[in-house]
Amino acid sequence: MPTEINPQFLEIIQSRPLTRYKKMFGGVGGWANENFFAIQDSHGDIYLRFNEADRAELRQFPDTDAFMDMREYVRLPKIILDDPDELDEWVERSYQYVVNLPKKPVKQSRK
Repeated sequence: MPTEINPQFLEIIQSRPLTRYKKMFGGVGGWANENFFAIQDSHGDIYLRFNEADRAELRQFPDTDAFMDMREYVRLPKIILDDPDELDEWVERSYQYVVNLPKKPVKQSRK
């Protein structure tokens, strides 16, 4: 059964410029400036990508885990998802981290 996109995930992705998303691997992936930025897993949980300091701070909240073995991605806990101002702050932290990463080289198509 295809994953339904969590409306809150769409709001997060659409709240910042240069972002896009697509369904993948039973969930949804989001990109900012061509770098992977956000994940909605098949259960609807939302994970954002953070630098080390922000990950450490966010992990002080309950119910924050890494996404599988992708340690830069931390699940946003309900307490943050339920507070629009807090959520916006964490989305902005993640967004700023990701858009300032080096751009990935464009893969040349084989012909």
